[in-house]
Amino acid sequence: MDAYQRLRANGVQPKGISGAAELERGASTAHEVEHRNIITDPKLRRKVTAAFAQSETPSATPQSPNVG
Repeated sequence: MDAYQRLRANGVQPKGISGAAELERGASTAHEVEHRNIITDPKLRRKVTAAFAQSETPSATPQSPNVG
């Protein structure tokens, strides 16, 4: 629970309390924490980080019901 709170205080959103301590110890990027996937290969971590940085922020548009 403490690790989860520290991660949240640092601005990342872990998926849950379970495993937060391991993520706090091993993750070095926000996407690793938020996707519960610690990447140990530095080259792969750089590629994934760059891909996340280049991607657009997802957005949701409410659908209006069909009137007719």
